[in-house]
Amino acid sequence: GFEEAFLGFEPKRLVFQPDDYWHELASDSRIVRNPQKIRSVRDNAAFVDRVSKEHGSFGKFIAGWPADDQVG
Repeated sequence: GFEEAFLGFEPKRLVFQPDDYWHELASDSRIVRNPQKIRSVRDNAAFVDRVSKEHGSFGKFIAGWPADDQVG
């Protein structure tokens, strides 16, 4: 139910969901109904989308991460 509630965790789908979508998740019994955790999914999707646009894909961003940099 978690993946279904969060649209398969597809950032491009999540970033375009209206505020009502996110508010309704707070009462969705398929997931942990913690508003902060729900917002973190939205914020992380926006981050992945932004990084993907800047680097061509999120995978390229991760692949280019220096092996000796574990903090960022």
